[in-house]
Amino acid sequence: VKDPQPWPRDRSVALVFWATWCAPCKLELSRVREAAEKKEIPADRVILISMGEERELVAQVSRERNYPFASFVDERGDAARYFNVAATPTVVLLDSKQEVSWIGTGVSPTLIWRLKSHLN
Repeated sequence: VKDPQPWPRDRSVALVFWATWCAPCKLELSRVREAAEKKEIPADRVILISMGEERELVAQVSRERNYPFASFVDERGDAARYFNVAATPTVVLLDSKQEVSWIGTGVSPTLIWRLKSHLN
């Protein structure tokens, strides 16, 4: 991540820390993609952050899986350290003041409900 905050600073966003090889990430992101396709959540407010993977691989996998989200690679792990991310997937919800309102790791049965509540 070059800019430590590469998203609109005045809107709530969801940061999804993921990895291309992570099966739970694939499951969660397919659910998030489906919610965005149904217009239940705004796709432009979901930001994917891959931890330490090759940019080309991340871009390829994002295209193959039709992720309509902005995607960044946290090359040095700065963003992951800042949010204390220890595993993938980890979702960080930031409010319009850029304060953390929720962090969850792993598959969450309430994720889509949380995203709808937080992003809309």
